[in-house]
Amino acid sequence: MRLGLIGYGAIGKHVEAAGDTALFDRLLAAARANGKRLILPSAGIGALDILSSAAVGGLDSVTVTVRKDPSAWKGTIAETLVDLDALTAPHTVFDGPVREGARLYPQNVNISAAAAIAGIGLDRTRVVIVADPTLTTHIVELEAKGAFGRFTFMEDVAVSEENRKTGKLVAMAMVKSVRQLASTLVVAA
Repeated sequence: MRLGLIGYGAIGKHVEAAGDTALFDRLLAAARANGKRLILPSAGIGALDILSSAAVGGLDSVTVTVRKDPSAWKGTIAETLVDLDALTAPHTVFDGPVREGARLYPQNVNISAAAAIAGIGLDRTRVVIVADPTLTTHIVELEAKGAFGRFTFMEDVAVSEENRKTGKLVAMAMVKSVRQLASTLVVAA
């Protein structure tokens, strides 16, 4: 069986371009119609396994908070909202549904799209985006509440030297996903 592997960056960029998830829906429909699977890599965020498990029982809320240094937000709408170079304290540049956050910040918050797809969707998952001059890393916090109870997850990852908008872990997660396609043993996540 052939499998399709697509990164969340593609989903985030399409949300930005079209304001909806038409590309994702078409890919999913094509996979279903042809008896194939569409595999979405973890995008470098852990805890998607527990989040998707909790979604089976029902989720009340999911919030993803993405904190990066101000340089990561350059070239985005954040530059029109605040003087990124003058920040001396953390500043929230967005707080709302993932669908809108992904549209406004497609290169920065793909992790929130991963959580939304694993959990309660692009419209019900909240993303909080923070420009934080006290950071040299990227911090992602995931909090979910539902019938299972509550969990929080936090990662503090090194920033990619090639692209300050992303963490080194994202590339590692993609390599892991590709390796799993051919691996005899897969630790499901």
